[in-house]
Amino acid sequence: MNFFRCFVGIAAFCPVLFTAGCGGGGSSDTPSDPTPPPAETYLLTLTKSGSGSGTVSSAPAGIDCGTACSASYANNTAVTLTATAASGSVFNGWSGACAGSSLTCTVTLNAERRVIASFNSSTSAAIKVQIDPVTAANGVTFGHVFVKGDVPATSGLSLRTPAGQLIPVQIDNKATSSGSLRYAVLSTMVPANTGGSFELIPSAPLGTSTPRNVSELLNSGFDAIVTIKTSDNRTLTASARTLFQNKVSRWLDGPIVTEWETSGPIGDDPHLAVRFNVRSYAGVAGERVDVVIENNWTVIENPRVFTTSNVTYDVDISVRGASVYAKTGLTHYRQARWRKVFSTLTEIAPRYDSAYLKKTGAVPNYDPALRINEASLAAWSTRSQTLEPMSNGMIQPYMPTTGGRPDIGVLPAWTAGYVISMDPRTRQAVLAMSNAAASFSIHYRDKNSDRPISLITYPDITILGNSVDTRHPFPLCSGDCTNSTLVHDSAHQPSMAYMPYLITGDHFHLEELQFWANYNVVQYNPGYRLNELGIVKSDQVRGQAWTLRTLGHAALLSPDSDSFKGYFTQILENNFTWYQNNLVTGPSSNNLGVDNYGAVVYLGNKGYAPWQDDFFTSAISEVVAMGFDNGKSLLAFKAASPVERMLDMCWIAAASYQLAVRPASTGVLYQNFGEVARGTFDSTTYSSWKNSVGNFIDLPCGDQQMADFLTEQSRIAGASHRYVVGEMIGYASGAEGYPSNMQPALAASVDAKLDRANDAWSLFINRTVKPNDYGSEPQFAIVPR
Repeated sequence: MNFFRCFVGIAAFCPVLFTAGCGGGGSSDTPSDPTPPPAETYLLTLTKSGSGSGTVSSAPAGIDCGTACSASYANNTAVTLTATAASGSVFNGWSGACAGSSLTCTVTLNAERRVIASFNSSTSAAIKVQIDPVTAANGVTFGHVFVKGDVPATSGLSLRTPAGQLIPVQIDNKATSSGSLRYAVLSTMVPANTGGSFELIPSAPLGTSTPRNVSELLNSGFDAIVTIKTSDNRTLTASARTLFQNKVSRWLDGPIVTEWETSGPIGDDPHLAVRFNVRSYAGVAGERVDVVIENNWTVIENPRVFTTSNVTYDVDISVRGASVYAKTGLTHYRQARWRKVFSTLTEIAPRYDSAYLKKTGAVPNYDPALRINEASLAAWSTRSQTLEPMSNGMIQPYMPTTGGRPDIGVLPAWTAGYVISMDPRTRQAVLAMSNAAASFSIHYRDKNSDRPISLITYPDITILGNSVDTRHPFPLCSGDCTNSTLVHDSAHQPSMAYMPYLITGDHFHLEELQFWANYNVVQYNPGYRLNELGIVKSDQVRGQAWTLRTLGHAALLSPDSDSFKGYFTQILENNFTWYQNNLVTGPSSNNLGVDNYGAVVYLGNKGYAPWQDDFFTSAISEVVAMGFDNGKSLLAFKAASPVERMLDMCWIAAASYQLAVRPASTGVLYQNFGEVARGTFDSTTYSSWKNSVGNFIDLPCGDQQMADFLTEQSRIAGASHRYVVGEMIGYASGAEGYPSNMQPALAASVDAKLDRANDAWSLFINRTVKPNDYGSEPQFAIVPR
């Protein structure tokens, strides 16, 4: 059997000057919070200059600082005081006295809410970022997704070190939602000899700064050169220095870090192109050089000529005159690209608060009690090492391969394992798989826009059409241009670039995500997808699931300033509208929640695959959790199905490989899952559901007789599996079995607050036999939020 698979006022930094012998004037005001926030911690640093010593005393009303109020100070020293303000108070000053000889004391009040995510009390814990200790000051850049409404888009951020020091953060704001920060690339300088658990806290914005000109980089003698020698003895070169002098943009731009971008052809070759991203921290020697080599141009003017064939070449990359990478005999597939990163900087990889990441809705709510096996962490790391161009890594090289496997799910097993464990080895595996995704031939870049080919520009473009039904098919290919060992499809497509972009903010990963999201819709015959609307209903149900998931990922994280943000969002909304009008309330609406547009193709066109349906439900649930509320009615329609399978038929069979949903190959569907059970398991229709124990449909649900019946069926089939009481059909003990596929869909029904969903979840989660290897493959270990 195939078991496939408030804004609330933010107190800014407030310097207050005191003169020895006089009391400082303090002030307070009441914020406009409708509900006062919890008591807040303030850090105050007093620095005394001059001679003599003294004490700080006399806190203002509403502040309890305990013994800290009488902290002593000496010559040219700093004293850090910690005080707790009354609930709801915001102080813009500090009252105290500087005793001793004539001194000038500067008191800086860093008034910051203890819990950044509690601007409007949305969480009960700080947003924590774990950074391994560094011996010297180092720059760090990373992506971060936020709970909608937690951080005002106009707010600044600081990192509070374990010692209480506040370090400023550069925010490259990429995506917002209703006036709040949704996703940003954050950069800062980590002080020397610092490490541990940092907290993101609100602060005054860094403010504007004069953009660093790329001439600063070039004046330092920088260059990166790609040299290619093709199999037909041509030598091609591309210089970052030369390209920067003609074309430059900034991906990161601020007082802490700048990342410049440029791109262009490699020599005079019409097909090969290079893209350079160079990251530089202000005042820090060295840089990070990101090199991407592409064979991606889409030629649409003459669809009969396919010009971007596979290319075989030797390649050498040098940075500042030194060779950093070389490879001979590389066959570069058409519509594929590859990437290498070279850095003289110390790379720092922060670890996130998994609970907060899940709260953002950007990742599934994996079981917080789950622990990932060390063997799996080590294996993911080993399998992602020294990944070479045109390699697939842990991704199934022939994606249409059926059967359960770790790369299938809302997120792959290794990505789920990373979210759960935050293991740095697994982080590297996650990033490597985005590089591997670049090896597949799905990258169609429009030479006119230098972006992925767009349905808006070319509404009838397709790889499945021909000159009869479209003016713009992708160039047809024959001979060696199809000679790739890597085969892609949407129905078995992992999520490969989404998490890499989310945690790094690297532009390469963003584009990789956008390429896959776009390919999934442009691949269809334009008539089937309704041209530029991008409707995915003609795909297999699992293909619809993974395409909508990837569209959601791209719509969530694409920058607000990028036209593809609106493009992917609109295509996603178009699909929600189509499902609403045609399935939820339209002519194909039914009591089973079944999408019969291509779904009912099992059991002689009488049945469907519940596991594919569960993929769809779980994918839509995750898209809704990201904040795309227009999918809620579709989710409610689909999520009712797993509930009813658990409660309206024998739940032992709720996750079967296939279920009959109508009595004949055409016609109306059954009215409920009681009828589905009878239509599927009636031995007069399917004799396999009768053996020496009796008729399956007539046995008490979940008791010993049913276990004996299934054991007998297993023996007849040659598997000899002994079922126990309460064991579900469909490889119940496997992390990739059909009950595991069902788990995220049932969790989605609870999240959608459907009637009886809690009863169905309780019955499911308390079943006798559960997966024994979620610690190795956690991709379906999702629980209600």
